[in-house]
Parts: sequence; structure tokens; C-alpha cells
Amino acid sequence: MSAFVGLPIDVRIAVALGLTGCAWTSGANLSCSYIAGGSLTDPLPPSAVAPPVRLSRMWQNVYNRGGKMVPPAAIGTSLAFAYAAYFTPTNVPNSLQHARTIFAVCSLITISVIPFWLIVMAPTINALNDRAAAPQARGEKHVGTTSVDDSNETKKLITKWAWLNGVKGVYLFAAMGLGFSVILF
Repeated sequence: MSAFVGLPIDVRIAVALGLTGCAWTSGANLSCSYIAGGSLTDPLPPSAVAPPVRLSRMWQNVYNRGGKMVPPAAIGTSLAFAYAAYFTPTNVPNSLQHARTIFAVCSLITISVIPFWLIVMAPTINALNDRAAAPQARGEKHVGTTSVDDSNETKKLITKWAWLNGVKGVYLFAAMGLGFSVILF
């Protein structure tokens, strides 16, 4: 029988919130990486090719929307797992003690996406934000001609961001899988 059944109801609710939060944030990160990142870097017919500034602004729109939703959700998810770890009773069989450790690890994995975002992803994000603001910084009203190198560099930055964002999604998916192991085993 699963150790989950022996947990108090408040801990089970916290685990359910943690698992749901991990699933949602993982899905949001992976979708942005695969769908948005892939769509922005896919080859287009010559008549539909967007200049690098427009491409980086489209990326910026996706990033700004996700940046407002995913970090608070990751923090809430981590807190739910931390609550479950802290309030799992200590005078219980080994299987529940194991669950307590798993919930703590899930909390740490989930919150680790915040420093990953701030430390590892920040240079790429800042470079893309600089590209999006480039014409405004120079006081230009219209985007002029751009070189192929600018376009390729913007696409490389978006591809790198998509890959790093996907790594964040995989971390969250791993935390979800680890949390589910308490329910299943």
C-alpha cells in the first residue's frame, strides 16, 4: 500500500498542490521552449522573414508573459512541497519518513529553477532584451535593413534560451515524477 494513504489530509492536499504546480510549470516551460522557441526560429519563406528586432520583440512578448506566471507558481509549488515535508509526522514507519525526504527534495528541485533562471539564463535573456530594445535605444522610428549575421545571432540566442528554458521544464518534470513516486509506491 502507498505511504501516501497514511499521511494527514493537510499534507495530502499540499502534495496535490505541489504535483499540480510542478505539472503546470513544467508544461508551461516546455511549451514555450518547443512551441514558441521553435516557431520563432523555424525557417520561413523569404516574404515572411521577420527582421531580428521584430523577432526578438516577439520572443520578448512570450518571455514577459511566462515571466509573470511561472516564477510565482514555482515558488508556491516549492512551498507546498516544503509544507508537506515539514508536516509529515515524525513518529511514523520508515515509508513515511522516506516520503518526508522525497517532499523536501521535490521542494529543493522546484525552487532551484529560480537561481537557474537568474544565474544561468540571465545573460541570454539580457542579450535578447537588448536586441528587442535596440531601435528604441538609438531613437529610430523604423527598423532599417539588417544583416544576415544579426538575424542568425538573434535566432541562436532564441534557440539557446529555448534549450535552457527546456532544462527548467525538465527539472520541474523530474520533481513531479519524484513526488508521484510517493503516491505510487
